[in-house]
This record gives sequence, C-alpha cells and structure tokens, in this order.
Amino acid sequence: MTFDRRKFLSLAPLLALEATSPMAAAQAPKPRQITLLGYGGPFDVVTKKYVADPFTAATGIPVTIRGGSSDLTSSLLVQKDRPQYDLVHTGYDSYTLLKRSGVFDPVDVRQVPDAAHLYPIARYSHGLATTITAVSIVYNTEKIKRQITSWNDLWDPAFKGHVAIESLPGTYGVDALMMAARLTGGSEKNIGPGFTRLQALKPNLGAIYTNSSQCQQLFEQGGTWIAPWYSGRVASTVKSGVPVAAASTKEGEPVYLTMMCPLKGRWNPWVARFMNMHLAADVQEAFAREFA
Repeated sequence: MTFDRRKFLSLAPLLALEATSPMAAAQAPKPRQITLLGYGGPFDVVTKKYVADPFTAATGIPVTIRGGSSDLTSSLLVQKDRPQYDLVHTGYDSYTLLKRSGVFDPVDVRQVPDAAHLYPIARYSHGLATTITAVSIVYNTEKIKRQITSWNDLWDPAFKGHVAIESLPGTYGVDALMMAARLTGGSEKNIGPGFTRLQALKPNLGAIYTNSSQCQQLFEQGGTWIAPWYSGRVASTVKSGVPVAAASTKEGEPVYLTMMCPLKGRWNPWVARFMNMHLAADVQEAFAREFA
C-alpha cells in the first residue's frame, strides 16, 4: 500500500479526544513497573516525555523504556514464553510475523476506549498503531541540489557510492525492494523484478544499515547522501545539523505503522491504561509536533 506524501501528514493524530477511565486498572493489582521495548533514539525520548512520565505521575508505576536492536524480532521469538517486556513498539511487518508466532497477547479493546477512535488501518487483534508515517527517500539537500521526485532517482550515477539501504528483512529494506519491484513491472506479489533492480543499484551503494539510528549516523557522518528511510526521523536529523528532507515522489511512499503490542502473558488493565494514554489526542498532537 502506498500513500501520496503530499496528502499525508507525517505522524498525524489518529483519534479524537476522549479521556480514559482508570477504574478497571484501579481494581487490578499494581505491577512493580511497566517495561516497553522501544525503538531507541528520539522516538523513545518523546514516548517517555509524553506517555511514560505522565503515566507514572498518575499511577505511581515506574516505566522502563529500553531501545530495540537490529535483531529485535529474533530476540522476541527466543523470549516468547518468558518475555522480558510488557509491551513492544515495532513495525507492522514485524508485527505480522510475531503475531503468527504467538509472541503477543490479544488486545482487549474494551479496556482501551480510545482505540474506538482509531482509523481501521490502525486497529488489529494483537496490537494498535500509535503513529502512521511514510517510508520516504530522504536526502541531504546540500549534497543533492536538485529535487528528488522518483524512486528511480536512487539509481542516478551522480550518487555513486552515496546511497544507503537497510538490510533485509528490515522494514525499510523490504519497502525499498517493493518499490524497486513496482518500478520494473512487479508488485508486492511479484517481487522478483525488485531483486533484479536492486542488483543494479550496487555501483551507487555506499552503506547498508540495520536500524534507524544507524541510518541517522550515516547521514551525520556525511558519506550517505540519500536513502529510503523512516521520514519521522527527518526532524531530529535536521536538529543534529544535517540538512535532510523527505522526498515526495510520483510513485508515492509506503505506509509505516508503529505498532504497540503486549507480549505474551503480560496483558493486564495497567498495560491497557498505558496504551490508552499513548492514544490520547494531546499525545498524538505532541508526536506530530515533534516528528512532522
């Protein structure tokens, strides 16, 4: 699925204003803490500021957020029967694999009242999307003076040695593969042409990254000029002093869903309350301000 980025507000608020009732949680024993396996970097910083800290202030329950790693999916599979975390932030592609593997508890949406106001694309049986954004072609506007308008621009010989892509099966790598397939007559269901097209990218390829923080570092170091990447990181990269922008391409951009999911055996009313606080309209607006 692709969205035209011009019609798509990065990290747009997903829901209308509605307060959560603490009654169900108040009747359940308090856990010692809530643990969230996050993404690391600015996403976790904003989650702490607008969700975790207010949750602790309201409930007295401390929240620990730990940054994820490039092998998040495999580590959660290993921990499936004895998870170390209550919740995880992950992309939708990882969500589908982990759900099939029995890693998550189902979400009881009756305990998450603001879930009723989510777009249908954001509601799933074992997790809820807390943000929606795009995987875009991000580029350094000082190194690349012209406007990037197509995914085909990744193959421009002028960018030899300065393109970065994520390794498979990472989300942004899969999205780059899908878009490469579409450029050459393939699709999500006919991905073969995408592999052939990516083979032709080798002369331009300067780096392969394994997580979003690593891609930001590549831009900051200056060797990477252009990469398919999570557009929600553009603002923090600009703040670090690197002039990057997210392209609006004629082919559109893949949608990225940030899923919040309870790990197996960890669902309880306090986890539900934390999820509901994440979906509050003021929190959604804060994420939009921080990352749009």
